[in-house]
Amino acid sequence: MNKTQKNFTSKVLREIKGKELDKVSGGDFDIPVDDYNINPEKPTPVKRKPKRS
Repeated sequence: MNKTQKNFTSKVLREIKGKELDKVSGGDFDIPVDDYNINPEKPTPVKRKPKRS
């Protein structure tokens, strides 16, 4: 992969990531609120221990 392709790929991935984050902060996703720290600048999944049944 040449440099231009690499840059383009990472740019596209960044855009996709940004869109996903926008959706999360916009509340478009059907996620329980406690799974995310709702922070419009940088929503990040809260790391939680898996529940044992």
